[in-house]
Amino acid sequence: MPIITTNHNYLPSIISNKNGVIVPVSNVSKLAKSVLSLIDNPNLSSIQKGNVDYARENYSFSKFKENIKRILA
Repeated sequence: MPIITTNHNYLPSIISNKNGVIVPVSNVSKLAKSVLSLIDNPNLSSIQKGNVDYARENYSFSKFKENIKRILA
C-alpha cells in the first residue's frame, strides 16, 4: 500500500511521491485529501507494486540474515 506519513525527522528522506505522501503534522484536512487522491490515483497499482517489491528486496528473511552476519562479522 502507499505510505502516508508526516514531515518528521528522517521520513522525508525515504518517502517520495513514488511510494506515498507526506502530510503536515496535525493537518487532518490534508490527510483526508491525500487519502482520497491516492484512491483516485491511476498509478495506485504501480505504487503498491513498487512498495511490495522494495519490501521483498530489502526486508526478506535472507536479507535479514545477511545483515546480521555483516553486523556480527
